[in-house]
Amino acid sequence: SRFFPSAGTKRVQMRLPWDAPRICVALCLRHEYTTASQLRGRPERHAELRTDRLKRGSEMPKMKTKSSAKKRFKITAGGKVKVAQSGKRHGMIKRSNKFIRNARGTTTMSKQDERIVKSIMPYGS
Repeated sequence: SRFFPSAGTKRVQMRLPWDAPRICVALCLRHEYTTASQLRGRPERHAELRTDRLKRGSEMPKMKTKSSAKKRFKITAGGKVKVAQSGKRHGMIKRSNKFIRNARGTTTMSKQDERIVKSIMPYGS
């Protein structure tokens, strides 16, 4: 019988006629559920899975972009951060017409804030 990991479970048990439960455990823990029927009697597939696992283990994991940042900012071709103007959500009666007019569209961020945004958007998307 086989048990795939559920929430909080780290053990995978498989009955196989050969010495590869370790590969299955590693694959299952990486959420690549490989069934015994896929592996049984195919030694060329065992080696392939082993090399795939080793290749993936040597790469660094991808960095995540903050989803809040990708909704609010864009990186321009020149590398600057483009952002919407602030200060126009409410309280418009007390604002001058000049302020409202100048706060249209988008603007670029200051260098100091740009560094922060670029750190949470590693791929600029």
